[in-house]
Amino acid sequence: MDSYRTISRLEGLLAGLIAALVLIGWIFDLPLLKSVIPEWAPMKPNDIPVILLAATAVWLMNLRAADSLKKRSHLAINACAAAITLIALFTLSEYVFGCDLGIDQVFFRAAGQLQSGFTLFRPSANEALSFLLLGLSLLALDRKNELSSPITLTQALIIPAGLIALLALVGYLLGVQQMHGNPTFSHMAFNAALCVALLAHAILFARPELGVMRLVTSKSTTGSFVRRLLPVVFFLPLILGWIRLNGQSLGLYGTELGVCAMVVALIVVFSLVVYWFGLHLFAEEQKALASEYELFKSRRALEQSVTHLNLALSAARLGTWSIEADSGRMSLDEGARAIFGLPPGPPEHTVNDVLDCIAPAEREAVKESLEDALRLGCDFSAEFRTALPDSGKRFLSAYGSPSAGANTASARLTGIIQDISERKQSQEALEELTER
Repeated sequence: MDSYRTISRLEGLLAGLIAALVLIGWIFDLPLLKSVIPEWAPMKPNDIPVILLAATAVWLMNLRAADSLKKRSHLAINACAAAITLIALFTLSEYVFGCDLGIDQVFFRAAGQLQSGFTLFRPSANEALSFLLLGLSLLALDRKNELSSPITLTQALIIPAGLIALLALVGYLLGVQQMHGNPTFSHMAFNAALCVALLAHAILFARPELGVMRLVTSKSTTGSFVRRLLPVVFFLPLILGWIRLNGQSLGLYGTELGVCAMVVALIVVFSLVVYWFGLHLFAEEQKALASEYELFKSRRALEQSVTHLNLALSAARLGTWSIEADSGRMSLDEGARAIFGLPPGPPEHTVNDVLDCIAPAEREAVKESLEDALRLGCDFSAEFRTALPDSGKRFLSAYGSPSAGANTASARLTGIIQDISERKQSQEALEELTER
């Protein structure tokens, strides 16, 4: 996410630099700095403070300030946004009501640079609308309850502003005459449109974890495909439009044939794009299916291993157990419950439930040994008889050790229990024979 915010900061600085160069162009009457190309409409003086304020707000959005300074930064952003919104509203009101509020001549009247007709100094209506959306988007920044929203209010306002700027930029790049060069009407300047586009992009990238940007910046497969597809969707129509207009200007075809050729070209190109991305999606699906199959085989192998282990434990008259020191809960598998003579049921028991199965004469010693192992985090080992009246005399052997990472404050013992009755009976029979 830091890389997106870095791009946002750089775009804000670039927009501010362009506005500063235009200001120098107006001060020293340098047409190249005001309009890039003399035939194109120049950036208006009122555009300069708007863009500088927006660039400042973008820089504050990406500022990593302490909690005590975040409120001040937010207040400064709101102040910049309010100033941008007011300038845009005043400009739009001049168009709506057909009046001149004088705000178009504030900066350069004294310098004698005011030409006849205030409209030459007034930002265009679409330019003022983009500024209004820009200011409102900054005012709506970081609203609550937008973390899970598919699109934030700021994004819903700044995206149309960026589209207005994009329309002007495409017009300039394709050589559409209505975008520039008409002295009877004030048009959106190329450098102004570029600054608005940069600022709109910077505001989106300043919050990469919210709204539509959450999908674009996602590290998932979907996010990766979206990032690959967006440049194609953006540049392909632009290239085809340029080819179509220049082909017609060279007399290669007329308007109707040019439109038909462009429509067919778009159909073919986007079909190829869909097919190309379909191949990538198909490859990803095959990888996912292969992974699922490998996981299925691993589960089957694990289930077989567990089955074999249970058979081995049953044949060896073994069972497994574990004890949590904090809760005093003891888990027994089916083999352990059968060895202790407990009825089938849930694996969870209390330590006292199990101790009750031990012969009273040996119960206290086993309990003390178990408590020492839990307290000290050491191994546990004990042999004892059971207290099962219906099962005769049965000898058991238990062994346990602390789990990895266990400590004396929170120990977990895991071990095995084995029925050694036959071995004990053999030993006793051997001892009786020896005594004879």
